[in-house]
Amino acid sequence: MSSQESTSIEVRDDAILVTPTCTELDDEHADEMEDMVSAASAETQNLPVILDLSRVEQVADDSLGVLVDLLNECKKRTQRLILVGLRPAVLEILSVTSLGKLFEYREDVDDALVHLREV
Repeated sequence: MSSQESTSIEVRDDAILVTPTCTELDDEHADEMEDMVSAASAETQNLPVILDLSRVEQVADDSLGVLVDLLNECKKRTQRLILVGLRPAVLEILSVTSLGKLFEYREDVDDALVHLREV
């Protein structure tokens, strides 16, 4: 594990904002992100989780399982998981693996927050 965290978590009044600060979501970064999200969402089960992937240029194949695990964990807590800021390469790997059908997407954090207020 690196000495600097590769994910930032901001618990807001309206959502838990998760932002990986790495450009490649590899196993180490994905595991760290999962641990941080799990802890934050367990404490604030009433809030949706917005995962901002705008800095992530690549997702390692093995890290896709972490995204699915996070989705399943959120569903168990009746929390929504919304992916935002997907770069073309990340969107492509989700589409190619058919995992893209499982997730909710929005353009960016602001779009996700507006959508959450409308629902």
